[in-house]
Amino acid sequence: MKATFYYLTIISSALLLQEGAAAESSQPAHSNAIPAAQAAVSASPAQGTGSGQATVPNPRPDPRASAGVWRLSAGRILGICGTGDITDRTVPALSASEAAALLGSDACASPLHEAAFQGCVDEVRRLLEAGADPHARSFTGETPLHLAALAGRADVVRLLLDKGADPRADSSRGTPLHRAAEGGAAEVVELLLNAGASVQALATGDETPLHTAARMGQAEAARLLLARGADLNAGNAGGNTPLHLVAAFRSPATAAALLEHGAAVNARNRAGETPLLVVRDEETARLLLARGADPALRSAEGATPLHQAARAGLPELARVLIERGAKVNQKDDYGQTPLHCAAENARGAESCRIAALLLEHGADVNARAKYRDPGRTALECAVLGGRTELVRLLLEHGADAAESEPKRDSLLLMAVLGEAGDPSPGSPELVRLLLEHGARVKPAESGMLLCWSRSPETMRLLIEHGAEVRARGEFGGGTLHDAVDRHRPDRVRLLLEHGADPNVRDGCRNTPLHAAAAYKDTELAEMLLAAGADVNARNEDGDTPLSLAERAGAADTAALLRARGAKATSAAPRRTPNEAEDEGGNEAEGGCGFARGESDETAEGEEPEEDVGEVLEAYPGARELYGTDSYAHLKQAVTVRVCW
Repeated sequence: MKATFYYLTIISSALLLQEGAAAESSQPAHSNAIPAAQAAVSASPAQGTGSGQATVPNPRPDPRASAGVWRLSAGRILGICGTGDITDRTVPALSASEAAALLGSDACASPLHEAAFQGCVDEVRRLLEAGADPHARSFTGETPLHLAALAGRADVVRLLLDKGADPRADSSRGTPLHRAAEGGAAEVVELLLNAGASVQALATGDETPLHTAARMGQAEAARLLLARGADLNAGNAGGNTPLHLVAAFRSPATAAALLEHGAAVNARNRAGETPLLVVRDEETARLLLARGADPALRSAEGATPLHQAARAGLPELARVLIERGAKVNQKDDYGQTPLHCAAENARGAESCRIAALLLEHGADVNARAKYRDPGRTALECAVLGGRTELVRLLLEHGADAAESEPKRDSLLLMAVLGEAGDPSPGSPELVRLLLEHGARVKPAESGMLLCWSRSPETMRLLIEHGAEVRARGEFGGGTLHDAVDRHRPDRVRLLLEHGADPNVRDGCRNTPLHAAAAYKDTELAEMLLAAGADVNARNEDGDTPLSLAERAGAADTAALLRARGAKATSAAPRRTPNEAEDEGGNEAEGGCGFARGESDETAEGEEPEEDVGEVLEAYPGARELYGTDSYAHLKQAVTVRVCW
């Protein structure tokens, strides 16, 4: 590992001079550099001859670099070959392509950086005596002193400072003191402070070394910085004080150090948050509360510390806050109570524990937030997330599952659709739980419920509780059309068993058998025929299922249809795409064609092309749903415009 790192680091600090053949011939006799056409990097710096010469066990030609070799600086040679007299150290030459690749690496800039980071004080001394630059910068702008400080190499830090290294050198990651505060080595922090490092130097994000120590939970480093006058309440670019960072990154010991020195316990950052609003552990919260942190102070969006604890899934912190008087029914600017926050965030068992705690202390289980008038309840948030156990808990504590708002999605539809990306919306267990507690199927939602149910078991439950199997799905097609389109034999069988019409027509007068034939789906075609599907039904173009099967090249499906007496003759000539467009159709775009959906998932960003009038005309239930969440779901659910 170290050998590889050496080879990644050495090139960017070397004098990379590609020389031609003439220069190659003029090299000193003691230099055994290998021509670039045969060069390769050895696997380890320890591999070498008795004279210290690195070997190349498997030379690989590189014709692109045959013009010259890469010469190495003395410092680079020493860095590769280890200790000893640099005059007898040689290494294999690198090809131009190899050197270019290594130059683009994120390695340290020089062997001195590497030696400083590794704490090799003797090697650092030799490199400095050989002329290595203690002010050399890495690709991040850091000097060897930065890396030694980060790694806590006190002896190397002392040596570099004695050789003139700058304790105030700045980089993209701050000064050496920032790096020492990050690493937490108290001796290194003290060495740098004694050498003149600025305790108030700013790194990226306007963070002082004390911010860095607080973020990393380095309590001893924080105490040293405070003893040297570090600003206890300085805000970074986000307005966060060191106490904010300690609270957010869970370091009670560092929090205690800051509080002992009088940190402002109710200071606000740019988001209006106090340390108590960002705290993530109960021990630090108790320290803050003991020093006067106000649990009633709210963020710029009206959230209390209890909202934040519920949202983050921290039940013990929530308990501490409730013990100190936090109000369980306080609403934020969006009308959310802490119970809403627990219900809408996927924290598993932790969310259930927080919800139980809130309910135990009087949380209003049916309070509505202000998402939409009249707003969602915690139960709706949990149902949308498919959180069955949390739903059970809320129902057991009196949550109302028998909602009757006409312009709102039913809980059943929320359960079936779920939130985007949730792996388990529409689970039979969740749907059954809601039905057992009074949830009702809205007739206008029957089509969507059956079309978007994830399993036959869920469909069966919905049908048994009033979902109409003959309801229309999206854009005029029946639920049977939808099941055929998704190639779901289990759904097709279930719908037929419960009375679905095998000859139902969509807006283009296609039957489910037309769809099965167009999709070359012999299995579903046979199932539909057994249920009484009309083998010679014609759509608005005059096509029979056999016509579509033959056009699709579905030989097996066509053979089945012929065996059942099918005819391929169209009653009317098929329109060309141009004719269809002239007549206001969109056959060229698949308007009355077939585009089978490959899954039950919605394609992101795709919406149906129909305007509102067409949606209302094509989907009978849409008029009742217009202006509701269900109508929005309907618009978003269709991935490909298919006129069923």
